[in-house]
Amino acid sequence: MEAKLNFSKQQKKSLKAISDSLPAYKNFEGAESFLLCYIAFETLTRKVWNFHRSAKANKEINETHAPLPLPAVKSAFVAYNIKVSDNVLKPILNSTLNKRGAMNIRSLRNGLVHQWKVKDRDEVLTRYDEIMGYLDKVIKAIKIEITQ
Repeated sequence: MEAKLNFSKQQKKSLKAISDSLPAYKNFEGAESFLLCYIAFETLTRKVWNFHRSAKANKEINETHAPLPLPAVKSAFVAYNIKVSDNVLKPILNSTLNKRGAMNIRSLRNGLVHQWKVKDRDEVLTRYDEIMGYLDKVIKAIKIEITQ
């Protein structure tokens, strides 16, 4: 079982500084709003993951730009008591979800950022409320933990 961790004051301060400077994705619509929201999700999630990697190694670990692995993110969230269910994380990060109409959110983001794939943009727009709901749930769950 995963050891329970608490964010240090410095870690909370760092996450809060990030949270306070995130793009105002709700001021936009469509693919632009989605991309800004994904940036907010990934920035906070990656920071939590890096804190967890450092705690497990018992030393500061350099931040990485490697893809966010679903099992490691889940483990970090459990350790820091960030309440996000598998039903929320899997649609975002599960790379086996690769069928059009049910593509994982990270792949949709990649398709837009790296190639501006029209089919990915169309899927984002079709599933907009669902996708934004998943990303918002993670962002809000992290914010709850850093304000306690």
